[in-house]
Amino acid sequence: MKFFKEIALIAATTLISGLPTQASASSMIELTYQASQYQCHAGASQSTILVDVYHNGELVKDGLAVGESVMVPDFNGVELDYQAATGSCGFSANESLLLGKNDSIPNLSGAYEQEAIASLVAGLQDYEDLYLVELGTTDTSSFAYDLQDVVMVVNNNPNTIISSNPPSPIIFAD
Repeated sequence: MKFFKEIALIAATTLISGLPTQASASSMIELTYQASQYQCHAGASQSTILVDVYHNGELVKDGLAVGESVMVPDFNGVELDYQAATGSCGFSANESLLLGKNDSIPNLSGAYEQEAIASLVAGLQDYEDLYLVELGTTDTSSFAYDLQDVVMVVNNNPNTIISSNPPSPIIFAD
């Protein structure tokens, strides 16, 4: 299990450097934004989270949305910047977790109507990882702490599937 923790106030940014990658230097990795559910505060409606994707400081994709994919050369130097497209809220946390099929899975149920992390990992192919982000709280005992504010599938071998046909996004109702 690979675990990273950062704190951010207005926009959250995750630097993904030094993560192991299963891809060779000449291949690409595909990041598919599979799901998102974030509530600015109790009683608020769901906010849409967009992700700016950078590689070695250069913008690769501005405003990646649920259901969209982006290709990057590798994980070294990838940085993700999270922005609330709806609602006026800042992020009080930025914790992320990269899980493969054989990693230990945290015992967290999804908040609201989200799937448990174990179910998400069970649906991965051997060449895929699940990248989970918690933006709302660092309190692991909170109901809101589910590591599913942003959920991405990392395809370490995008040649094994047609990248124009990414996995179906998971859309959560308000």
